[in-house]
Amino acid sequence: MSRPPLILDQPPEPERESGRAPAVFALDDALSFLPALQLNGDDARRASHGVAVPGDASGTVRLRDTDGLIALGEPREPGLIKPVVGFRG
Repeated sequence: MSRPPLILDQPPEPERESGRAPAVFALDDALSFLPALQLNGDDARRASHGVAVPGDASGTVRLRDTDGLIALGEPREPGLIKPVVGFRG
């Protein structure tokens, strides 16, 4: 059975999915299995430019601010998290 084509300028309608999970997820939601470090002000701006910010983590974390996902970061020196995959700049 074929499905109708996905129209990209319209968000998917979950009720058409017959109770299945939506096929499109926000990136922050898709990465929600990773812990998040909430950043403010200058730290958020620095992280968006790839500069290490204060924080502690034992592995990869989502770096977020009030506008959402900034980058994925990894621990470097003690007390510093370095953005390694940026999503905005």
